[in-house]
Amino acid sequence: MTKTQIKAQEYILNTIDSEPYDVKTTTDKEKMQFLYSTFIKEFGFRIEQIGIQSALAEWYQGLPTVFPLAFTNYDILELAKKWGTLEENATEAKQDKYLEGYWRVLAANTIQLFNKYDIK
Repeated sequence: MTKTQIKAQEYILNTIDSEPYDVKTTTDKEKMQFLYSTFIKEFGFRIEQIGIQSALAEWYQGLPTVFPLAFTNYDILELAKKWGTLEENATEAKQDKYLEGYWRVLAANTIQLFNKYDIK
C-alpha cells in the first residue's frame, strides 16, 4: 500500500459522520458498514449504470451529509499537500490533474476499505 493510500484511507475513516443519522459507530468496520449502507440507500441505483467506483465518486461530489469531504479546490489541494501527493510548489497543470482525479481516488480507496472490512 502506498503512502497516499494509507493517508487517503485514514482520511476516509476519520471523515465518516454517522451522527446526523443517529447511528453510533465506534469501530472502523462499523463506520465503513454505515457508509456503505447509506451509499446504497441514497445512490445504489447508479452502480448498475456506471459501476461502483464512478457511482461513489458521483455521490461524493453531491457532498453527502455522512461524509463531509474537502470539496473546494483550495481544500483539496491542501489535503494533497498534507498527504505528500502534491508538492508545495506544484504547477497549475499538476494541480488541475490532481483535482480531476480527486473524487475517483477517494472512491477507489473507499472500495479498498470495503474489501478490507468485508463490507457488502
